Amino acid sequence: MSPETTETKKEGARAGITPFPVASVAKNPADVGITNDDGEPDAKLNSAPEREIVADIPLGLKGGGKTLITVEKGIKAYCKDVLAKEDNHLPNSELGVWVYYLTEGIKRDFGKTWESSPVCLKPKESKTEKAAKDKKRIITKAEKNELLAKLDMSYYQSDISCGNLTLDQAFALIKEAYEKKQELEDLGYYLSPNKTEGVKPFNWEKVVTESVGSVEATRIYDQHKVELIIPNLIKEFYQNNRKQKRGIIKDIMASPLTGTAYKKAWMSGVKDYGYYDEENPGKGGFETFEVNDMDDLLAYFEQEKGNDVKELKTKYKINSVHLAKINRPGMKKDRYVCWDVSDKKSGLRELHLWSATGSSRLVEMG
Repeated sequence: MSPETTETKKEGARAGITPFPVASVAKNPADVGITNDDGEPDAKLNSAPEREIVADIPLGLKGGGKTLITVEKGIKAYCKDVLAKEDNHLPNSELGVWVYYLTEGIKRDFGKTWESSPVCLKPKESKTEKAAKDKKRIITKAEKNELLAKLDMSYYQSDISCGNLTLDQAFALIKEAYEKKQELEDLGYYLSPNKTEGVKPFNWEKVVTESVGSVEATRIYDQHKVELIIPNLIKEFYQNNRKQKRGIIKDIMASPLTGTAYKKAWMSGVKDYGYYDEENPGKGGFETFEVNDMDDLLAYFEQEKGNDVKELKTKYKINSVHLAKINRPGMKKDRYVCWDVSDKKSGLRELHLWSATGSSRLVEMG
């Protein structure tokens, strides 16, 4: 048999073979090493199509389901003491870790997930986020001033001139400082450019600007040296269920808001002012006027400042309400409820300041 005949038979044999569709039955084509004609991995075959996840598994009642899982001690220890506690993307509880991987497995194998996210899957909070919620100081005044200085190229000029730092490195440090500043501001902190001021737990300028709808909204506060202790009083104090710092409670109690804060003070661990507990009436204490929104706050003041409240409602548009102080000599100890209003007819901005002993009206100067 000639070599030509042999080669022809081999080619015929190849032509009669039916290719087996490996890619169509493989769970993951990349695992079986599917290649193209050049022997390289074929990107089209090796890339698994994205699966649509359908969120249709009902959660049911919160806390209504209980499951006991008995496993080896090493598994429990790793889930509870390592995965749940380390700085990672997982929840901060052992239960959360179990449910997280159960959820991911259901998504992968069945293309389904819960109608809404289970409570235990809440991701870990960073130390910065935790401090922000508790309105704690994150950086000192000196650190704040240094951070703001690092946003300017002049901060690095001497190091660049001496060859200790390249221009690219300086730009990278500016970017890093900007991201840190943005992180703090996103959490609600205000980094004042004034070097004598520390980091404030609220961005009062943003609150005032958004409530009025003008970039010049803060000017009237600067003109009269009005400093906000709690911007957006309703949201940040009355609707905030977290414990308040002792200093904030003392500021509230020094204002005409005393009657609205006995319960909040007691629940925040500040026992100086007493509190009437309906379940224990024999212990005495003061009853609290419950405030949950602007209408409640106005109703509270109607008891003793009926005419002033009537004027607020009829003559003015209330932009926002804050707890404030006046940063002038001899006036720093008083605490005021600051009504930021606009005259409905003229549009003129005014600040109405109500203290425990009186009231005053400040008008925006031209």
